[in-house]
Parts: sequence; structure tokens; C-alpha cells
Amino acid sequence: MTTPYVIRRDRQEVESAPALSSVEKAMVVLTELAESGKPQNLRDLTKHTGLAKATVHRLLAMLVAHRMVERIGEHYVPGDYLAGSGKRLDVDYLTLLRRESTPYLMELYKASGHTAVVGALAMKTVHYVNQVYGRYSPRMPERSTGDRLLAEAIGLVLTAYQPGSAGGAAAALGLDEVSKIRGAGIACTEDVSRGVTSVAVPVMTSGVLPMPIALAVCDRAGTVDMVTTAKMLRGAAFELARVLRRCASSAPRRTAG
Repeated sequence: MTTPYVIRRDRQEVESAPALSSVEKAMVVLTELAESGKPQNLRDLTKHTGLAKATVHRLLAMLVAHRMVERIGEHYVPGDYLAGSGKRLDVDYLTLLRRESTPYLMELYKASGHTAVVGALAMKTVHYVNQVYGRYSPRMPERSTGDRLLAEAIGLVLTAYQPGSAGGAAAALGLDEVSKIRGAGIACTEDVSRGVTSVAVPVMTSGVLPMPIALAVCDRAGTVDMVTTAKMLRGAAFELARVLRRCASSAPRRTAG
């Protein structure tokens, strides 16, 4: 019986695993790209998969040729076939969002003292693209998926505002919850396990960006003033959306080739 291969982050463990076939090695690379949720270059993938650099390079060329992986500059992201109908993170939009959100996150943190984050929904995963936090305020993970997706305010907002939210991932919320969040334009959660309160609002880019975006603040339970925080978040989200729409509309469009 073939021993199932489990992706390991430690190179020594990978090298000591049973010999892998070419197909299994390709699956290792695909899984790493899909689960990381962010663009990675050849060096990143070599490090994270534990495979030889030449092997990863050869596999990437094959996967790109079959549209399982897409190359953008020096980085790789899940391709059309791997991503399916889900929207993946695009390195250009990722850079744009991180750059343009920084001053608004800084302003939110300085005004509230709470961790301020911007997140995007891609392939049923919330990616925390940028965040500003202090010494004593909580730091959000790089991404949330599965049960964690709907346990945080930003995940609820992004799910409720994703295109076609009457079905798909938003089916887990229920139409009543989707309507409630959209009607209020805000979501609040209390993570009992972590003792963290979070508040999030959508960044309404009118569809000019390829994924839903939201702003959020979070901090220890009982320290967040909901009324004041909601007002600050809505103001920052409005201004950030305006800037993102302008940047996206003025950026040159990529053509398939």
C-alpha cells in the first residue's frame, strides 16, 4: 500500500519521506499554492515544498502550460482550472490594495488604538492583505478559511457581499443573515475562544476590483466602542473605495496572450 504523502514545511522531513512520483510532486506544488492563498516565487515554493529547485521549476512550467498555474511576473498563483469559479488573488491588485490601504489603517489605529486590517476574499478564504497593530493589540492571521471564515466579522462581511451571495459560500450564512449584514452594512463578532471583538465594513469598489474587500478593527473583548468604531470604519472604507476605484480604472488592462 502506498504511504500517503503529507505536505511538510520542514525540508529534512520531506527528504526522508518515501520517493514521490512526478504526479505526486506536482500535487505538492499545487496544494502549496492553493493553501497559501498568496502569490509565490520559485524560491518560496522550493522552500515550502521541500522539493529540489530544478524539480519545482520543471513542474511549474508544465502546470503553467496546462493552465493549472498562472505566472505573473516572477510569481505564481493558482490557474483557471485549479481556481475554478473562485476568484484568486492577483499580485497586481494585492500590491495596489496593500499600498493604498496603509494610510487608512494607520489612521484607524491611531484614532482607536485597535488593530486595523484590510482583507480580501479569494477562493473561499479571507486573506489579511495588510494590518497595523500595536504592542498589546491582537494580530490577525495571514488568512482564515473553513469555520474561521465565518467566526470573524470581516469574513461575514466579505461572504455577504461577494457576487452571487444568495448562493455559494454565503449559503452557510443563510439569506436572513446575508440580508441583515447588507442592510446594516456592518458585522460584529465576539470570538470567545480568543477573547477578541471584531467589527468590519465592506469597501464598495463597484466591481472594479476582482474580489470583495473589507476593513475591520479588532481588539480584546470589551474594549471596542461599537458606535465610534463603526463611524470611523465607514468613513475610512468610503475613502479607500474611492481611491481604489480611481487607481483600478486608470491602470492598464492586461490582455490574454
